[in-house]
Amino acid sequence: MEKPPIAEVLEHYGAAEVPEGDRWLKMKCPLHEDRNASASVCTAENKFRCFACDISGDSFDVIAHQEGCRDFPCARACAEKLLGGSYGAIRGGSNEKPRRRGVFEESRPVRGQRSILQAGLRRKPLAGA
Repeated sequence: MEKPPIAEVLEHYGAAEVPEGDRWLKMKCPLHEDRNASASVCTAENKFRCFACDISGDSFDVIAHQEGCRDFPCARACAEKLLGGSYGAIRGGSNEKPRRRGVFEESRPVRGQRSILQAGLRRKPLAGA
């Protein structure tokens, strides 16, 4: 999947200069008032992390946080609007939602797992009871 470059995203939000390299480099966070470098960026991995405002992730995560998006399609639309370009959908994703178990449905043990009663690990009675 094509993601917007993290340097371009951070410059859009006010970073004066984004250090580029294949390792994590310090920088001032453009997302809050910052006197000292409290953030790190790795342009090779397209990742960002601010230790003061606790924002981390790739370019879509930064855009989603700043624009108030709650899902990927919203973040992708914001990225396309802010930066121009076309950023595709996630490959291999399905539209089918995972089925949630009801409160009263029985849980099934994981393959190879035995229940406590089968293993003979019952709780022993308390002393004096």
